[in-house]
Amino acid sequence: MPCVDQGTGFTLKLLRWCCALLTLLAGGFVVAIAIRGSARPIVLNQSLASGAMLLVALAVTGLFLLGAFLPDPSWRSLMGVAAQWRSFQLERDRTRWFVPVLVVLLLCQGAILWRLVGANVQAVDDQADYLRVAREIRELGGSGYVVDLFSGRFLEDNRHPIYCVLLACHPSFTLGKYLSAFFGMLVTLVAALFAESRFGATAGVLTAALLAVNGALAASSSLVACESLLTLLVTFAWMQLCWGGMRTPHGAMGIGATFGLGYLTKASAFFPLVITFLHALVVGDRGLARRLVPASLLVVGFVVISLPLLVRNIRAYGSPLHSFNTKLLFADSFDEGRAEPDLGTINNARHYWSRHGAGGTLRRLGEGLVVEGFVLVRSLGPVPLESARAIPGSFLFAIAIVTMLVDREGGLRGRLLFWWLLFFWGFFGWYLPIATSDRFTVPLVPALLVAASWGVVRGVRVFLEERMTQRIALVGAVAYGLLFAMWTIVG
Repeated sequence: MPCVDQGTGFTLKLLRWCCALLTLLAGGFVVAIAIRGSARPIVLNQSLASGAMLLVALAVTGLFLLGAFLPDPSWRSLMGVAAQWRSFQLERDRTRWFVPVLVVLLLCQGAILWRLVGANVQAVDDQADYLRVAREIRELGGSGYVVDLFSGRFLEDNRHPIYCVLLACHPSFTLGKYLSAFFGMLVTLVAALFAESRFGATAGVLTAALLAVNGALAASSSLVACESLLTLLVTFAWMQLCWGGMRTPHGAMGIGATFGLGYLTKASAFFPLVITFLHALVVGDRGLARRLVPASLLVVGFVVISLPLLVRNIRAYGSPLHSFNTKLLFADSFDEGRAEPDLGTINNARHYWSRHGAGGTLRRLGEGLVVEGFVLVRSLGPVPLESARAIPGSFLFAIAIVTMLVDREGGLRGRLLFWWLLFFWGFFGWYLPIATSDRFTVPLVPALLVAASWGVVRGVRVFLEERMTQRIALVGAVAYGLLFAMWTIVG
């Protein structure tokens, strides 16, 4: 027992020091937000945004400060609850009300999308470009388009093929909006069914409710753009990983093929592929040679599916992973990056370093991480709250992070999902001077909300019995969906 007490005492000291350090970091964010105000109009385009961001940062700072001075008995009680929550085993609960509630929530999402699609009255910027590319593909015809891809004559390098090909069947603004809305609703349906089959009806209902009124998914699903389709494909790849797809050769190739479809939709699907490849190569009890097989098959599946675009990129641009946006990575603004010649990623990086040095580079990354962190938590909140979505989103984000990190059984592939999240956060934080939007991080939203839903269920079930938890979830999910659907329609 003395050893246990000593270990617990050391753990408490470590927790307090961690809370103190995090208080300083969070306090720094508060100061930075207060000083800069609304200096980033591309993100903080409403007066409410700075206040919401500051409120979240203050709340986090206060929470860490409280942890630093929390007395030992309170810490021990929290550690006991955390240990119980982590070790909690839950049989998948079932209810005949799951399907009716899911239908109601999908109708709520449909009503929200109907309102947003109706408000989107003009095809501008990316939407106009997607329609332009779709018309070009329609003029070429299916076989002509494929031939031009493999020959390198089709030079569009900013909008990848799949969404444009689907839109080319009838390249109209109205069809494009409803095509995106269809994929958005499919994301909610697939994620809810996955959560129900994996973690039970309560988690499935909560997932459906959170996604049905999610602001980032709703915004992406009301535009003529590929993000809702990309979100569906990235979510399906994550589901394949959760099902243990990397354990078999055909499963690994199937996951790679899904990432290949994602890459044919948008270049950012390559990010989770790279992280998954490295994770498969590094993590595991088997030897390196045995880990190399599924990692290699993952890449093979990706290459087979994305081959037309890879070949086009090599023939037309000299790099299989070429994208219009790669030349913007080390620019100071979108206009600057578009105007300057593309010298290659390495040369562009050297040129950026020669102009800005270590100080400017770290300043850009630090500011980007702060603002992109706000974008990430905002992307988890409900649609009508605008930038104040960050307030409920921050709590869902925190629950999702904890659930991922304690996912010992691998049911969520939580550690891998956590690395996906860090990569997206860092990359789009760096990309902030060029552009930022919920559309960039929305592919991770379904998986994060499944994790948050499962974390909520596990936490509540520590204190309440199954039937009561289920009733609260069913009633609360319907009320949540109806509230924000009516708010969006009326507002």
